[in-house]
Amino acid sequence: MEKIQCICLMRDLMKVLAELEHQLEETYGVTLNEAMVLCSIGDETISAGNIITCTGMTPSHASKTIRSAEDKGLLTRRLGEQDKRQMYFGLTRKGQNGLKSIKDKGLEIISVSLDTKRENWLQTIETDKMEWIHTSDLKGWDNAVARMYGVRSVPAIYVLDAENRIVGQNLRGQELEDTIRMLLNE
Repeated sequence: MEKIQCICLMRDLMKVLAELEHQLEETYGVTLNEAMVLCSIGDETISAGNIITCTGMTPSHASKTIRSAEDKGLLTRRLGEQDKRQMYFGLTRKGQNGLKSIKDKGLEIISVSLDTKRENWLQTIETDKMEWIHTSDLKGWDNAVARMYGVRSVPAIYVLDAENRIVGQNLRGQELEDTIRMLLNE
């Protein structure tokens, strides 16, 4: 019976994420994955590898999403100065305005790090251009939040609604998109 309830919950989440995707496309002209790419870039210029790390997408999926965002005029691409094989991406003015509109809607990302060394934690935030709220007690896997939520691998994603209730856990791809789409419409 528990598995059936889980399947039903997943079905409901899929519906919600589908609706979120629809609303993002209607309101902002972007998919949830494109919005995640915009958020991972922020005001910086970062590599495709950093985009993959920040979004949790596979390289193939990130490449398709980056191309789609470029086609919409949201991103610029340039070659690396030292390594011409490396590609770097930044937001166009249109991309910056789109990201600002999405953030103004109320989507907030909070990162709880499982690092044990402060220098490593802060360097990752800077290198990966993660422009959201960060916290860490530097206790690694003994982190209080990780223990409380039963985190066994990273990245672990928890989606909370306006009342701080968990409405999605470890969602990826379309499921994550649909859940966020639903919450932004509330």
